[in-house]
Amino acid sequence: MDKIVFYEERDFSAKLSATIDFVRQNFLSLAKSILFIAGPASLIFGIALTEYMKTVFRLGYGEGRGSNELAELAPFGISYFFLILASSLAGIFVISTTYSYMKLYNERETDDKIEVSEVFKLVGQNFFKLLGLTVLVSLMLIVSFLLFVIPGIYISVVVSFVFAVAIFEKIDIVSAIGRCFKLIKGKWLSTLGILFVTYFIASLISGLFAIPYYIISFAQLFTNISNQEFIYSEPSLLYRIFEIVASTVLALGSYISAVIPLIALAFQYFNLVERQESRGLMSQIENID
Repeated sequence: MDKIVFYEERDFSAKLSATIDFVRQNFLSLAKSILFIAGPASLIFGIALTEYMKTVFRLGYGEGRGSNELAELAPFGISYFFLILASSLAGIFVISTTYSYMKLYNERETDDKIEVSEVFKLVGQNFFKLLGLTVLVSLMLIVSFLLFVIPGIYISVVVSFVFAVAIFEKIDIVSAIGRCFKLIKGKWLSTLGILFVTYFIASLISGLFAIPYYIISFAQLFTNISNQEFIYSEPSLLYRIFEIVASTVLALGSYISAVIPLIALAFQYFNLVERQESRGLMSQIENID
């Protein structure tokens, strides 16, 4: 299969087609990189989600409402903290892994296989930049949505490809955000369309990975029904293991599915750069003997 050209003007359908082609070409190799790099954080997420839901069940069934209520609520806060922390780290790892992989793919002149170690090296180099970018963008969106809902929607679409900008252009986080505002001029609606369609597809796929978790959760719910009353019973070790595995599969499935909109946004970024700067065309001209 021919190598996909990144910097190229594409209409809506062409961007979706390029996304599908890239996923088809690189799915196993990219998924392997995500599994090794984001897998540990996903496992922590699975364990934290299991503990979090366990505490929710206990509180829902009237447990933890005794004289030492703060002590009973402590596991809830701890599990929730690790749930958010693991989810955030895994999200950063998936974003960085996807775009680092694409960067290596674009720079390769041969069809040599991209190794996990190569991707991991780039992820390590960009981790703190993406962490800072995540914090800054999150604060921007929180403030914009709290104060002005419509500008918040606008900004969220503008910065949707900011991580691709930061990695492919090797610029600082403030410059990356400013670059997004420059590139998206006149193409905000098309970017929104790409986001909507690809995230819808990703949500359908991730829903399949959630099935084992829902089965386990409903099994726990029905186990704790006795004589028309909810009575909490401590789950067995085997059940806990199944629950952690199902939660981890849920997390990994969500993150792997998120690769689809991430790749589509990257092709939108390449499209915008090519429209404004003709980077791909200039590169072809320079390579003419």
